[in-house]
Amino acid sequence: MKIMVDSLYYNFHKCSMTTTRLLILAIATLVLPFVTHAAPPADLAGRYVSLKGDRLEFPTATSGTNGAEAVTYTYSVTDTTTSSLVVNYPSGRQRSVTLTFLADGSALEYREFDLVSINPPMPPIFRSGTFETGLLEVVPPPPVESSAPDALTGLYLQTGKKRLEFLTEGRGRLFIPGKSAYFTYLYTITDEDSARAELAYEDGLRTAVVELNLNAQGRPVSFNTTEQTTGGETVTASGKFAMGTNRNLADLQIGIDPAKLAGADHFSAFGLYQTVGQRGNNMDTLVYPFVIENDGDTDAFRLRASRDRHFFRVEYFSYPARENLTAAMGAGTFETTSLEHGGTAAFTMELTPLRANGAFLGEISARSLSVAEARDAVHCLSLVKARSKHRSGRSMRR
Repeated sequence: MKIMVDSLYYNFHKCSMTTTRLLILAIATLVLPFVTHAAPPADLAGRYVSLKGDRLEFPTATSGTNGAEAVTYTYSVTDTTTSSLVVNYPSGRQRSVTLTFLADGSALEYREFDLVSINPPMPPIFRSGTFETGLLEVVPPPPVESSAPDALTGLYLQTGKKRLEFLTEGRGRLFIPGKSAYFTYLYTITDEDSARAELAYEDGLRTAVVELNLNAQGRPVSFNTTEQTTGGETVTASGKFAMGTNRNLADLQIGIDPAKLAGADHFSAFGLYQTVGQRGNNMDTLVYPFVIENDGDTDAFRLRASRDRHFFRVEYFSYPARENLTAAMGAGTFETTSLEHGGTAAFTMELTPLRANGAFLGEISARSLSVAEARDAVHCLSLVKARSKHRSGRSMRR
């Protein structure tokens, strides 16, 4: 019986000890990281240390200031509560400081060995006391007062034979009617009368740097460009340049097939390269899909379109919702919603012949609501000559 009791007591005592050990281990696991965490900061870059009001500032990992005097320094953590700071002055003065911290990382005290001068030799100075440390307040430098534009968004630069259009804050194009080359760019003001734009073309084949010089009134003086291709070829150019408001914003496109519209990156009030046509051999409705694309920054556009003619009934619809917009389009009062850069609004122009023979020259124009001079127009030419036999229409384009 005694043996059984002793056995039970031993097993209970063993179980109790095991439970206690596990509990201690769990507490240690939670507490130990906070106890062993190094209280001193890992480095002093971007911090200050004030030794009894003597303020040392360290904007970088190796250099700083003591008032108006520039210094260099080294810093290292020596254990969980102390660190070493050695500050060197151009005069030869060297300060060796030991910083002591509490376990929570707050400053406690410092001890300093200050070798003031080695020529002539002087005895070192020992100091101790309380100190403070914290983050430096970073004050951005004041903006450069410059005659260069604050931004290029909405402007064009004519540099020699090249027209660079800056469509948004970060995107632009080398404007070539119908086949423009698009790029991203970074613009910076370099001094009181110059700026530069760094271009990276989206085809990945070239980069360019454009440097601009202006007079005190902000008028263009000269430019320098350096263009680099992926093949390593470098092309430079310089000379006078022109600058102004970019008006190539409202990009209208029209066609017969929605997938093949004419007029992208063409801007003309006369419809050059933006005119399409159809010839009908019966009384079926002729349909012209058209699109307004915003080539500039966020904007909206007002559209005007041809009204009915003697030989045709003319109707306009939104696409694909097919909302009838005929009255507003004809009156020139229809306005698109706000379109972001590259955004589009699609429509259809539908011509229903009223007679067996007739012709119709239609026009659709668009105007930016932010830049009144930014306009574009497309045209369609329709001919109908009904025959006795039903035949599908043929298309024509110029």
